[in-house]
Amino acid sequence: MSDYNIECPPIRLFGIPRLFMGLSSPSPRIKPYVYAYYFLQDLDGMLAGIPIRTTPLPGGILTIHLGRPSITESGRSAPQVSLFGPQTNARNWLSTPDSYVVLAMLTPIGQARLFPEVGPHGTDQQLDINFIMERRNSDELLELSLAAWHPNKIATVLERWLIARLEKIVSPVPLAQMSTAYEVLRMGGTVSQAATASNVTRRQVHRWFTNYVGVSPKQIGDLERLQLSVKAVQKQGADPTFRFSDQAHQIRSWKRYIGITPGFYSKKKKSIMSDFFNNPPNALSGAPTFYL
Repeated sequence: MSDYNIECPPIRLFGIPRLFMGLSSPSPRIKPYVYAYYFLQDLDGMLAGIPIRTTPLPGGILTIHLGRPSITESGRSAPQVSLFGPQTNARNWLSTPDSYVVLAMLTPIGQARLFPEVGPHGTDQQLDINFIMERRNSDELLELSLAAWHPNKIATVLERWLIARLEKIVSPVPLAQMSTAYEVLRMGGTVSQAATASNVTRRQVHRWFTNYVGVSPKQIGDLERLQLSVKAVQKQGADPTFRFSDQAHQIRSWKRYIGITPGFYSKKKKSIMSDFFNNPPNALSGAPTFYL
């Protein structure tokens, strides 16, 4: 296996060596299924107790807590290894002291290919990975990640684990056709256009995404468009109304999925995580924005 390097080396903030954030690109074999690997380590608790807000996402997230897990909206500790399905709402979290979290940001195709058994059960949920697979498999991933510790080495562990899962699980869908449909939706096309491009019916496209990703193809398109808008507001460069019919359409989408307007968000102070992961030189091309 290739030696994976952090795309942007972990940086230290506030001059404190035990707080850093980093990210890594997946290998070519995994790239259709994973946008990026994110690393956030806060061993001294500089972010502890500070509310963290995350965006809606069209894909899933495989999450590994190597330190103390975050606190969820319900007040519970997050599972040490968990899987998010697509998220149609913004979420709130509290970080804890001695935290170290690794996120494998899955594409919608990655969600369908790597975890086809989850489907709609994962939508707007954070599932303990032990409910999805045998505990020995998740324990192995956690133990190998703890032993690796450094982000470069953890990226290699994740790659090997995900490739082994690809080889073990038979895809329940014709992946090339579903990928074609997804690309049409990602680029702003309609469900009818996605069906035509993949040479199947609208009903088939709907079945693929609803059963194996967890949201409808229309929601995939909505969430992809919202992602572009949030990125544009965060970077204050691109047009935040891109692919919306007008500004009113954009505002309705923000209020539906995030609960605030883009104007209100643009005036708020962005989180440290948002500034790091979503802006050059750290932002990876094609990776979703996650932190608000």
